[in-house]
Amino acid sequence: MFGCRSGFKAFVKHVTPHVSFTHCMIHHHALAMKILPPGLREVLSDVVKIVNHIRGSATNSRIFKAMCDEMGANFTILIFHTEGCWPSCGKVLNRVIQPHEEIALFLERGCTKKENQLHEKMQDELFVMKVAYLADFFAEVNALILSAQGN
Repeated sequence: MFGCRSGFKAFVKHVTPHVSFTHCMIHHHALAMKILPPGLREVLSDVVKIVNHIRGSATNSRIFKAMCDEMGANFTILIFHTEGCWPSCGKVLNRVIQPHEEIALFLERGCTKKENQLHEKMQDELFVMKVAYLADFFAEVNALILSAQGN
């Protein structure tokens, strides 16, 4: 349907040869995510585990919100990450990196082995730097996508 030899592209190129075609920016973003280096992919996976642990339980979510309110944090609710919507990834990372001290404090109570492992990750400076790097990277990509869409 959109082929370069037959289809829409071929028809348009025949009528106006100076026209150029580009692939959708959102698809480029999704393709870039598939080739993310293994270390950064693991960091992203760990961030999703942390968010799912806090948001997955109503009790954890309420305790985290109350703790953030008490500490005066800017964000009191974490955002779920959805695989189908890549721009949400940048928002999730931003919502994790800004209150990362509150998240580490929440996970410090360490009632389970999983919480202890996640707490160790949030205490690791290299992990936090990688999360910040990913947050900045996805913020730039999201800004690029929005500028290409004209918004």
